[in-house]
Amino acid sequence: LGLVSRLGPHGGAYAVPLLPFLDESQSVAVLPALLRLDKGDLTEALAALAHAEPPPLAPRALLLQLHLLKPEDGERGVPLKALIDAVQACINEREVFTRAELTAALEEVVQLDPLPLLTMRTIIQTMVNWPDAATAVMGLLRTLLEREVWATKLWGGYVRCCTMAMPLSRELFYAMPPAQLEAALASHPDVKQKLVAHARAERGAVPTAALGVLGL
Repeated sequence: LGLVSRLGPHGGAYAVPLLPFLDESQSVAVLPALLRLDKGDLTEALAALAHAEPPPLAPRALLLQLHLLKPEDGERGVPLKALIDAVQACINEREVFTRAELTAALEEVVQLDPLPLLTMRTIIQTMVNWPDAATAVMGLLRTLLEREVWATKLWGGYVRCCTMAMPLSRELFYAMPPAQLEAALASHPDVKQKLVAHARAERGAVPTAALGVLGL
């Protein structure tokens, strides 16, 4: 497998027939080579890993390892688009990457430092593909807010996700620091209208700082 990783763009193709027979550490080691395959071959390779009996990497472990890979970063670096395609291919395998597996993986992802670049994209795709994961997603978003996600490159995706999740995400908007809440609402006036209407009806449940941003 060390040889496979040194064979460049075509190295992953040599590893594909071996995937069902690898152990966990070998599977992790070969991931960068697999992510240099073209999209169709990459999807087939990930499916082979996921559907192996037993899989060398549990679904949540595979998702976690994909998020740990750094785009275009030295020897283990892979193209960002390949990482996006790989995570999406996993999400599309709904029988293997179930709601429980996705949310379990994401619970680990949101604790990583630094937060992986694909964190918000994966959370959004989980919410889109598994609407009944909304409660778990709110927990993930709460964790990210506690980790001051507004200070990272993920903030734009975070706000987008909260916007998509309204009205479940109301409390997350209210919990944002005033400056971040004001900026978020300036970009999403429709959300501001909904929050104002709610705050007027449930004023006692809304933090004073948020009321100030809402002009109440």
